[in-house]
Amino acid sequence: ITGGAGSIGSELASQVCKTKVNKIIIFDNNETELFRTVKKIDNQKIVPVLGDINDKTFLKKIIKKNAITHVFHAAAFKHVGLLENNVLYAIKNNIIGTLNVLEALNSKVKSFVLISTDKAASPVNILGISKKISEVISFYYKKNILKKLKLSVVRFGNVFGSRGSAIEVFLEQISNKKPLTVTNKDAERFFMSIKEACNLVLQCASLKS
Repeated sequence: ITGGAGSIGSELASQVCKTKVNKIIIFDNNETELFRTVKKIDNQKIVPVLGDINDKTFLKKIIKKNAITHVFHAAAFKHVGLLENNVLYAIKNNIIGTLNVLEALNSKVKSFVLISTDKAASPVNILGISKKISEVISFYYKKNILKKLKLSVVRFGNVFGSRGSAIEVFLEQISNKKPLTVTNKDAERFFMSIKEACNLVLQCASLKS
């Protein structure tokens, strides 16, 4: 699971632990969150690996060494405002990073799930554009290079309570008696729980091509 120390990745790892898998590699570049995730899940199936998806050589080595058969790609920058002001790193992490993961796969990998965003539908910001491009790249690899790979793309909306989500921001503002930063009174948000989001990912991985 790339980005496995995030809210989605850690819950996904927790749910996968309940299955018959032998080993779960959590691949993340955030040392502190990786440590916390391993402590929280506390399962011998979990193998934490500190690494970056932009280090393709190392990622490829980890996939081969552990004979990985299923890859969940959850590593991405996701904060809209930050990415608008840091376009190059949005491209490097969300687009080039996804390309690196795809190029690191080998013939033993049976399935690949890309976790994307609803902002990739008719994208109007850097987050949406970068994730849309990562989707296009993934489908290109499936069609032309990794033809036997089972590929799934899951677009999430707002995941309730995930780190950095609107709810987390709102709760912090309320507790500090600050005004809520709602951009427009007519704006609507649709939420799903972290568990629902992870169930969706696992269901996609289990569907027949």
